[in-house]
Amino acid sequence: MTAPSAGARHYVLLLVPGLLQDMKKLGLRKIAMQTGLSEQEVTNFYFQTASIMQSLPASPEDIDPKVWPALLERARLMTLVVGELSREELLRAKEQAIQNFLPQARQEVQSEYKKRLEQGDLDFHLAGLAREESPSHKDEDICMEAIRLEREQCYGALMKIATESLNPHQACIVKDAKAHAREQTLDASNDLSSVDLLVHLGALLSSLLTLRHHPDLVDPDGVVDHDIDHVVMGMGNILYRGELGFAAPVTGRIIG
Repeated sequence: MTAPSAGARHYVLLLVPGLLQDMKKLGLRKIAMQTGLSEQEVTNFYFQTASIMQSLPASPEDIDPKVWPALLERARLMTLVVGELSREELLRAKEQAIQNFLPQARQEVQSEYKKRLEQGDLDFHLAGLAREESPSHKDEDICMEAIRLEREQCYGALMKIATESLNPHQACIVKDAKAHAREQTLDASNDLSSVDLLVHLGALLSSLLTLRHHPDLVDPDGVVDHDIDHVVMGMGNILYRGELGFAAPVTGRIIG
């Protein structure tokens, strides 16, 4: 088996602890009931994986290459288990996110449409999305169009992120995100839907890092650091899940 890329190795070392937390929150007994495995099998798997993670060196470069196949297989199994049990929560979260973002997205699309119209450029696609009475099945299209309109601004924010304040795993993932966004954006033949999400995560990360260093920030519970971790993991999902053989999007720390 080919060893995963450097960024993917950093991602896995961030991902697995998050998946262990998700398994614990879901409940090992519930996982056993849903998967058809015995509670003892699930418990053994959980604690064996936790033990393996505790024994690994902090740097992926120091991990024996022979360890990676088994570690990746455990990560794949965990993403399947957590993904299956949390699919309904993710669908609800997606729908809620669309509804929360829709008013802003519609306003941005309408603003762009009017600006182009004033310049003598009639865009029929934007015209259809900008209509106030657009049917509900167009809600996601409107949101995605607004996201595309913001791509350039978000791309710039991602490229300006300084990685010095991130931990080594996070820094490696962000560097890969910059390279991937640059390559995909320059290639006009690419579908930029994944890049849209990646650069928006980058813009969000940039804002969080600015907030983290704000002199007036009081964050005793580490909420900002927790959010930064979530965003970087989202970037990792986009960049590496295909390489690692994860069939469905995973996040680590997706619950609560």
